[in-house]
Amino acid sequence: MSQAKIVVGIGASAGGLKALKQFFKGLPDETPEHAFVVVQHLSPDHESMMPTLLASSTRLAIAQAKEGDVVEANRVYMIPPNKNLMIDKNGVLALPERPPGLNLPIDIFFRSLAESYGERAVGIICSGTGTDGSQGVRAIKGEGGVVGAQQPSSADFDSMPRGAIATRTVDFVMPLPELAEKITSTQLEGFDDGPLQEEDAFAQIVQILTRSTGINFQEYRSSTITRRIKKRMAFNRCLLASDYVTLLNNSPKELQGLQADVLINVTRFFRDEEMFKVLADDVLPKLLEAKPPGQVIRMWSAGCSTGEEAYSLAMLATEVYGDRTDFKVFATDADEAALRFASSGVYPTSVTLDLSDERCAEYFYHSGNEMKIQENLRRKVVFSQHDLLSDPPFNRMDLIVCRNVLIYLQEEAQQSIFSAFRFSLSPGGYLFLGPSESLGKSKSGFEVVSEKEKIFRVVSDGTRPKLRKQLHASLFASAAAQSSRVVSDLQSGPPTQLGMNGKVFRSVMEKCENTIIVVDKTRQLIATYGDVAAFLRFPAGLVTSDIVELACEPLRDIIPSVLGELRDSGKMEAVDRFDRNGKTYRVTGKPISVGQSDLFMLQVQELLLAEGESVPQAIDGDLRYERMREELQFTRENLRATVEELETSNEELQATNEELLASNEELQSTNEELQSVNEELISVNSEYQAKIQELTSLSNDLEILLSNTHIGVVFVDRNLCVRRYTPLASSYLAIREVDVGRSIADLQLRLRYDGFLQDCTSVLDTLVPVERHFVEQVAEHRVRIVPFKSADQRIEGLTILFYDYSEVAALERTVDTFRETLTNAAARVQARSGGKYKILLIDEEAAYSTALADSLRSSVMSPAVVHASTLMEAEELLEEQINLVIVDVGFNGGEGLNLIQTWRNRFDIEVPFIAIAEVVESEDTARVAYAKGAACFVKKDTSPAHTQSFADAILGFWLAHAELPSKVRN
Repeated sequence: MSQAKIVVGIGASAGGLKALKQFFKGLPDETPEHAFVVVQHLSPDHESMMPTLLASSTRLAIAQAKEGDVVEANRVYMIPPNKNLMIDKNGVLALPERPPGLNLPIDIFFRSLAESYGERAVGIICSGTGTDGSQGVRAIKGEGGVVGAQQPSSADFDSMPRGAIATRTVDFVMPLPELAEKITSTQLEGFDDGPLQEEDAFAQIVQILTRSTGINFQEYRSSTITRRIKKRMAFNRCLLASDYVTLLNNSPKELQGLQADVLINVTRFFRDEEMFKVLADDVLPKLLEAKPPGQVIRMWSAGCSTGEEAYSLAMLATEVYGDRTDFKVFATDADEAALRFASSGVYPTSVTLDLSDERCAEYFYHSGNEMKIQENLRRKVVFSQHDLLSDPPFNRMDLIVCRNVLIYLQEEAQQSIFSAFRFSLSPGGYLFLGPSESLGKSKSGFEVVSEKEKIFRVVSDGTRPKLRKQLHASLFASAAAQSSRVVSDLQSGPPTQLGMNGKVFRSVMEKCENTIIVVDKTRQLIATYGDVAAFLRFPAGLVTSDIVELACEPLRDIIPSVLGELRDSGKMEAVDRFDRNGKTYRVTGKPISVGQSDLFMLQVQELLLAEGESVPQAIDGDLRYERMREELQFTRENLRATVEELETSNEELQATNEELLASNEELQSTNEELQSVNEELISVNSEYQAKIQELTSLSNDLEILLSNTHIGVVFVDRNLCVRRYTPLASSYLAIREVDVGRSIADLQLRLRYDGFLQDCTSVLDTLVPVERHFVEQVAEHRVRIVPFKSADQRIEGLTILFYDYSEVAALERTVDTFRETLTNAAARVQARSGGKYKILLIDEEAAYSTALADSLRSSVMSPAVVHASTLMEAEELLEEQINLVIVDVGFNGGEGLNLIQTWRNRFDIEVPFIAIAEVVESEDTARVAYAKGAACFVKKDTSPAHTQSFADAILGFWLAHAELPSKVRN
């Protein structure tokens, strides 16, 4: 057997037996490159019958894995109970002990498979509950391997396939027989990173990717993209790149698959844990020392993928800083789908493999079959879509973590990003890269903190680094694109949640030449028109749309009174005025109704007064003051009542929350154990069901056999109670179906067998079978009593056989008569010839000739037998007095038949020739033998039992030949 080039790991849990049978039935009879390793959730207390149950579904050899096994092609290895399974780079299997508590054997094996086999690793997720395998398939995909999942609709339990599909790393989702054919018939390795044969097609593919994602893939390494394109082409059996371009244009599903391959969203919590330890020990404490009290430490996880790295950074900062300072982690990625996953903070249970029990308890809580980030940690991380190649960088960062992202980009793009990072980092800030990444030509401005862990520190020279031109251009392009979107939205109508009609809005705006501000009844800004920069400003901090917060003094003071006048009095217009920078402005408020929404329009107009013209009357100052005082008092009372309610509710909630947390921890611990036990029980139950089906089929076959046999059989247990019987047994024993379970001592025996019960007891005691013969009238019968044993060699009872011996007795008498006749014939022949007989046996097969000669010599004729194994020996012996010649037709290279014809002419008296041949010889050989002069043709059998019968047949022929007159013989 040769070692497997490709190892296929198959993960299954509940419903796995049915799924595995479907998969293996779809495999070819031979897989000269592939080996298959099945990892199931098995009960640690029961031996698995899975290898036996799957044997009928495939011709591949199946066996339980053993410590030190080298994985060979054309074989299936099964995980044993109470063990985990791992594989190293040499294909050697290891069986570590299963740890107590929650166990995830599929993830454990898949990760070791990914590390050891890389692009030659295949992971397949079948039916099962929970999410075991979700982290493992991401590891396989991250190393360039292939991932498949059972079509969830075809699985008895679809949690595991759905969990794998949710990772967006699955290459094939299909029914298992089709998946088996796909895996074994598709090229899975050996893809080079050389250019495509059709260069135009590569440019078209990059253009399609850029258009669909908004990411400039032209900045990516062409070798990285080319290798993945070739792999996708092999999956879809596209020989030409132009055919693959057509497929991408027509198949959104394939485009999504290529995007997932190129973006490579593969990460995990505390990946390269030793490097994170350096962060905790050296970098984070120094950031705290250098930061003035009260300032927030700002960290940026660039290319955060599905968020594990960002949350790891937040956990680490929480452990280092505690309550000493505040921090914020900005997590960005270009992949919007990955960010949605990260922002949810929900991960499969298998992430516990990367985290200590303490961190799991501190930062996560269980939500069904998943783990969810605690809210206090979630608030520390801000997720945002951001493309390092085109979007402007964040500002005033103290630490940037960008790991395993830059290795996929061209060198010029890397230098551009390093320039942006240096611009983004505060003086003394740190940059943390992946193990395969380096600064390259951008070392200027950075000093090495740890070369091994790829940690660098910004060196300040008193000047702020400048962004590269393309980043400036991208900043303005981004702003222009955003402005275009806003204009487009206003042209098509204001926000849909208000239901405003675009035409109505535009008609109102067109009639006004001044600054217009539209707000809703809660004072939230809806739209603006004209130059609002002189009246509105956006303060630092959290973004707000409250018009009072946004308005400048003194407009801020009069807006509540204008809106209150419109809202409370029901007037159709409210007017007020204010002075600013030596100018007088009038504020006119009007209600507008759009669909189901009530909005207010504030028009700000500069008053240009002619000489002698009076200023328009504003809202009375006393009235304005009174309204503001009433509003303030009302707000204070509401606030006081709300605070009291919140304090009371908070105390109750805290008490309830503590109880719920304690109960939840206990329930989750119990739930994990129950789920694990449930999966194991389902697997065991599936095996038992399959075994029961086999036993049922075997029982039916046994029932048919017993019903159609001509022997009466009664099975009794150790207490001589009937367990089963055949229909013919009722002819010897008065037994019916209702008698099953009764003692045979209560049943009437139809034979005259007085010692029947004593013989049964004796056989049970001595284990020596008993056989009795009975003759009644013209019929003869026999009864045989034997003990029967179970599979573990324990005596379970007796088997009593009743059968009619009449025909056999008659045959025995016939045989006895024949033997007597044969003996008499032999005596007469011996009397005539003086008892001297000689037989010549010509055969090159020494062992068979010796056995046949011994059988002939021990017969009633007791002839002398001489043996010739060569042509010369045969010719010499033929000169003697020979009574019978036996010739193997294959003697002397197939000349045995010709020797018969040649030698018959050399004898003066007639000597009979018997031609013998192997069993495989055809009937044509017999006809030729008779034509050559053989008196008899017999096919030989080399087994000892047949050798004696063969000798008896030869002597019978000879005696018949010697007894009959020559005329009759001829």
